[in-house]
Amino acid sequence: MNEVAIIPLANLLLGFLPVILLIGIMKLWGLNALQPIYANFRMLIQLLLIGYVLTYIFETDQPIIILLVILFMILMSSWIALRPLQERGIKAFLVVVASLGLSGLAVLFLISQFIVELPRWFEPSFIIPIAGMIFANSMNTVSLAGERLFTEQERGKNY
Repeated sequence: MNEVAIIPLANLLLGFLPVILLIGIMKLWGLNALQPIYANFRMLIQLLLIGYVLTYIFETDQPIIILLVILFMILMSSWIALRPLQERGIKAFLVVVASLGLSGLAVLFLISQFIVELPRWFEPSFIIPIAGMIFANSMNTVSLAGERLFTEQERGKNY
């Protein structure tokens, strides 16, 4: 794996210039400036934590860890896909898990084994980002299709 890029603190602080500008504008307009400060602090902590987790995952040689991460992606994308829908029971969740899981894993297998031809099927630095893209796209598709189906059923269409 490539070496991690070290970003000097001064360069990192440059990324906060737009935030400081936004907070200044909010103060000028008399708005609550504590909310964006809190949101940015929370974002920074979350990104640091996910950075450490991803560093561990990308350096692992254990296929079980990669499988657990993919399972977590399937479960979370299924749960998020159901949020805008009216029907959210366990049956709907299991249908979405099966749908996202089977289709996403098939696409992931096709890409990793036949298109890119990875030396190890569980190459973390490739599998995790590609799986994230596949399951995020599938999640959006299932959510939009489900929402459309329920809307059409409410209008009296029978499918």
